[in-house]
This record gives sequence, structure tokens and C-alpha cells, in this order.
Amino acid sequence: MNVKSVSPATLKSWLDAGEAIVIDVREQREYAQEHIEGSTLIPLGTLHPGALPDSNGQKLVMLCRSGNRSMFACLKLGGAVSAEIYNLDGGIQGWKMQGLPVRKPEQSTGSEDGAPLATKLMRFMTRFS
Repeated sequence: MNVKSVSPATLKSWLDAGEAIVIDVREQREYAQEHIEGSTLIPLGTLHPGALPDSNGQKLVMLCRSGNRSMFACLKLGGAVSAEIYNLDGGIQGWKMQGLPVRKPEQSTGSEDGAPLATKLMRFMTRFS
């Protein structure tokens, strides 16, 4: 199967026009660090045609960090779905290199929610010493 590629700029225009759905095939921790707004996380290990959202005629664009895992995702899905499937050139790295926006976790507001587990544990332990 020949995999179609799409540039970050073209994907941005498709998203603005409501013509594409982005499937992020990275792992949960990678997605939590940063992702394209509105993308759907389906890690490569769990990806199958039934896991995909209904495309309603929209293009499906697979992405990962650099484009390798998403290329495999395109090959895995090829022929199994009726939607057009594309691989994002350069993955999320290519997207960012074009200056396009990514969603990141909110900055900490002083609460412990964003603190590493070791930090939380130390704070907890010092309360009882």
C-alpha cells in the first residue's frame, strides 16, 4: 500500500475547514505532554478500525512524534476503512517546527497537581515528622 502524506500547513488548513480528524498514535504520557488541539488519542498498540471515530467523509490523519509510528498506523489501517488516510509529515515535531500550536498541560497554580510524585510524597511525609 502506498501511504499518502500531508504537510503540517495543509493539515492546519484542513482542520480549520473541518475536513480532517487527527488520530494521535503516541502513548498517553506523550499525548499528555503536548498534542494538537482536538486530536484523538488511540495508541498504536490499541489501534484497529473499530477504535476510530466516525469520519463522516473527513480525512483521517495519523500522527506520532516524528512520523514513523503513524506511518505504521496508516499501513495497519489501509484497506480496512473507507476514509482517506494520511500520515503527518514529521509528526508533531514537524507541526511545531512550522510554528503551529500544540496544547500543553496548564501551568501549575501553586497546587500540587503538577508536582512530580516524589515531591508530593516528600511533602506528605514532612507533615508527620
